[in-house]
Amino acid sequence: MATAAVGCVYPPTPDADLHLVRTGYTEHVPVRFGEEVHYACEPGYFFGHDYHATRFTLACWSNGTWTPHLPWKGCVLPEERQCGDPPVPSTEADDGGEYDWTGTRCLGI
Repeated sequence: MATAAVGCVYPPTPDADLHLVRTGYTEHVPVRFGEEVHYACEPGYFFGHDYHATRFTLACWSNGTWTPHLPWKGCVLPEERQCGDPPVPSTEADDGGEYDWTGTRCLGI
């Protein structure tokens, strides 16, 4: 008698240099179809692609595979964050010559 699969075995493990931790997963326990495993940055790090992101999720699909995850979203230290120069404020606009950095995105190394 064949045994039916009930979930995914071992969620993908990112390389250590990405500084990611897995949450929502118990080691050596299969993840049921439709359930998710979350990845967050190690303490003191943040996602290089989006400073405001707190985690990303991989789901166990009904065929026993995980949602696509490559390339991995890596985490960086604040001093590794690389931001370009902001746009030059318009001298014609009524903004007082100031630039609002709200929503500005920077990329990690």
